[in-house]
Amino acid sequence: MKHSYLLIGIKTIPFCKRILNYGFALKYLNRILLIFQNALFSSLLAWREKRIFGAAVKQQQLPESPLFIIGHWRTGSTLLHQLLAKDPNFCTPTLFQCAQPDHFLYSRKFFEPVMRKALSNTRPMDSVKMGIDEPQEDEYALLKLLEGTPLEKLVFSADGDDFLNELEKTTAAEDMVQLDNAYT
Repeated sequence: MKHSYLLIGIKTIPFCKRILNYGFALKYLNRILLIFQNALFSSLLAWREKRIFGAAVKQQQLPESPLFIIGHWRTGSTLLHQLLAKDPNFCTPTLFQCAQPDHFLYSRKFFEPVMRKALSNTRPMDSVKMGIDEPQEDEYALLKLLEGTPLEKLVFSADGDDFLNELEKTTAAEDMVQLDNAYT
């Protein structure tokens, strides 16, 4: 559970399901308890948000032709998100919305001061600007909202590298099949 911080913001039931599915080593008990405590708060905040904003959210009109960006780490998807966010015709989820997907409308006043202090101004791996209102890939929100996302394997792998190695092998195998199909 090296990357367990990605689960901060998940609700209680989805978190418990994942723990039951994957288990955990006792050495991660402190992380589990921290995330569980946060999951209790997230569940309560999500319930409150639904009571306050539920009707308005249901009435929200979605665009007729949404644009989805599907990418992989280090392929430029963050840059594309940031460029599209500059255009008023598009909207992209923010880091805060992806961090707290079940209650970002209601809970910002509680989390913003903490997150502003905790976040650095740039991402450590590439110095890209980072902030709670900066565009963020929705994969981080989907990890908390759905089961079976690719990031789930990163969080619950025995070794964080397993996820990337497995993905590399899958991608290489798929590329080989596509190449083979292209030439036959």
